Amino acid sequence: MNKSPNTYREIWATTLLVKLNKGFVAGLTLFIYRLFLFEHFGGSSFAIRFVAVLTILYFIFTLILEVPTGAIGDYLGRKKAIIISFIFSFLGFLFKTSVCFSREIHFSISLAILAELLSASGYSFFSGTFLAWQVDSIRTNNIAEGHGPIMAKGASYSHIGIIVGSAISLTAYLLDHVYIAFSLGTISNMLIALYCGITMKETEKMNFYRGGLTITASWVRMKEIVKIGALSCIKIPPIFYLMFINAFAQVSVYAVLYLWGIVMKVSFGIEKMNLYWYLIVFGSFLSSFIGARLVDILHKKFFENTMQRASNQVQWKWVVV
Repeated sequence: MNKSPNTYREIWATTLLVKLNKGFVAGLTLFIYRLFLFEHFGGSSFAIRFVAVLTILYFIFTLILEVPTGAIGDYLGRKKAIIISFIFSFLGFLFKTSVCFSREIHFSISLAILAELLSASGYSFFSGTFLAWQVDSIRTNNIAEGHGPIMAKGASYSHIGIIVGSAISLTAYLLDHVYIAFSLGTISNMLIALYCGITMKETEKMNFYRGGLTITASWVRMKEIVKIGALSCIKIPPIFYLMFINAFAQVSVYAVLYLWGIVMKVSFGIEKMNLYWYLIVFGSFLSSFIGARLVDILHKKFFENTMQRASNQVQWKWVVV
């Protein structure tokens, strides 16, 4: 069956806005948030250790939450889980903004830890769930092209969001008004949560729970889903190895992305960002966007396998990083 133009447009519109938002809010924090924390806590050895511990805490928390949050998405539905993810992200940015106005060190530490845990929760609820929503929506609507083209285009446009968010955050940092960047992240997550709540359609023909929520029944069902998922990850070697390698790669890559600004400042005495920082930031994501679009165009011309196109989008991003 060929795709329904209206259905396809609705899925693509949601994908585009969600991906732009995820890229935008990532750009608002990716390069400056930990550098801001380093300066906020005095640029001391304690500040370096605290930021490093905070980064490790983020990855540990996301790893722990991956399976349970996936179970919630499988139980309550993709739409509800995605909205929950944006609510957590909204709260995470709200606490990050609050750190900017806190002058008491212990209170600032508490706010920063809460912001990190909330952001990790938002990431875990979103990770995999939105991809599952895309795949399920395309499959249940019998769209012939498959989910590859939408995934590929969405991944490309997320880079545009990162570039815009990075431009704003770097400029706000230069002007000593970094709270502007975090405030925009708060507003952006609130708006996308409202958009998804009003416009996004839950996947049809899926056996999600649609009745009233009871704590006991919900807890029992989600425990079953978590148990099945955890056992599958442990007992099936390819899945276990892929999870381990992916976790290691994520920690390695994002540790560099999160902490390189601090390392440059400590090593070279850079007090403020300059033109070269902009070139480094924008050059990487512009190259990634252009390369992703180029790979997609080449595969549209020479290959019919849409999943291979989506795979090459991801591979090109890793090559650039």
